[in-house]
Amino acid sequence: MQFDNSIDLSLIAKVTDRKVSFITFLAKNLSIDIVMGAVSIEDGLKLTKALASNSSNDEKLDELRRENEQLEHDKQAYELAVEFLKTERKALQEKVEMLTKHLDRAEQQTDRFENSLLKMVESVSHLANNRDVLMGKMIGQSSWKITTMGAKEILVLSDPIRIPH
Repeated sequence: MQFDNSIDLSLIAKVTDRKVSFITFLAKNLSIDIVMGAVSIEDGLKLTKALASNSSNDEKLDELRRENEQLEHDKQAYELAVEFLKTERKALQEKVEMLTKHLDRAEQQTDRFENSLLKMVESVSHLANNRDVLMGKMIGQSSWKITTMGAKEILVLSDPIRIPH
């Protein structure tokens, strides 16, 4: 149908043996304004001319199909990459948890070792500070006398102090 200075897209579709949706798509690609399902006469002629050159349209359609296939392929690749990243992230989180537990156990072991070392240092410090008192008690327990055996004098110790090696 034709109204004043416009042509209905359904008329162009009928003449060119194309679907209205395809003609609408082509019009948008060519930046043609569509008002209430119709275009101006000049734009209608542009659309008809574009639709008449089958070889260029077929090339455009083939190009659009290739682009669509490439986009679909890229989409699948991105989906696989996202799944891989999710799996990798989960594995890394599990590894972090395992290492955290290992670190906690190592810290507990270090704390026990430090406590044991502190007790040992305190014991050695106590022995060092009280060395004179302890040695005095040990010397007090020890006794000695000089005995003559034949022509020689011999020192005899009873309860001698033992010095550890």
